[in-house]
Amino acid sequence: MLSLERLNILLHAYNQSKRIGLHSTTQPPVQNAATEIVGLLQRYKLQMSSLNNIGKKARDSKMYCTSRHIMASLQKRALVTKQKFASPLDFDPSYQAYWSENTRDTAFGASTNAFKTKFTNFSFCHPNYCDYLLHSLMGHALQSTKFTQEATATFLLLPDWLGWSKNEYMTWINDYPEHACVLAKFSADSMHLKTYRSLVRRSTPASAQQDFCLEQSRETSPE
Repeated sequence: MLSLERLNILLHAYNQSKRIGLHSTTQPPVQNAATEIVGLLQRYKLQMSSLNNIGKKARDSKMYCTSRHIMASLQKRALVTKQKFASPLDFDPSYQAYWSENTRDTAFGASTNAFKTKFTNFSFCHPNYCDYLLHSLMGHALQSTKFTQEATATFLLLPDWLGWSKNEYMTWINDYPEHACVLAKFSADSMHLKTYRSLVRRSTPASAQQDFCLEQSRETSPE
């Protein structure tokens, strides 16, 4: 089920987004908090069901949530205030802003299309493990750093499936050592990430009501 903590986070984000006027520009029009939460879970389920044509590791990465202690450490020790490639189901509410890939998530205060503008200030990204996305993200982060006058740092949590020298995104680090580096490496058995699953079930054929269940329980290590 949707945890009480995450439900409260969603309700607060919804009300805050409404208060600052984000709902007035959202199309189709925002109805109410309950409808938007139901729609959020439906979108997540449909997104997961559309991933059967990609590799298992990339598909499983859609379910990884960065652990709270990692987010807190980055905030405290690296002054990170922005979270890229998050969603209303896993963003950290203690951060000043977060970016989602789904435009409808503006109903919960998300900014959208992280690639639309330069990365500025201190950000954290834990993207889905898609080779094309990882390569594009690394390139965008580097270009943002090179062409901004603001103090900027982007911390990326990336997979190491083929060895550091063979991952395509490593070419950016090798080509721009003055702007990028590997800060740390973690073995799979030491890096535990929470997972969440969304299940949508119709209660009875005769009823238009639906029961929505979001399970956020076990912890797993990425392969």
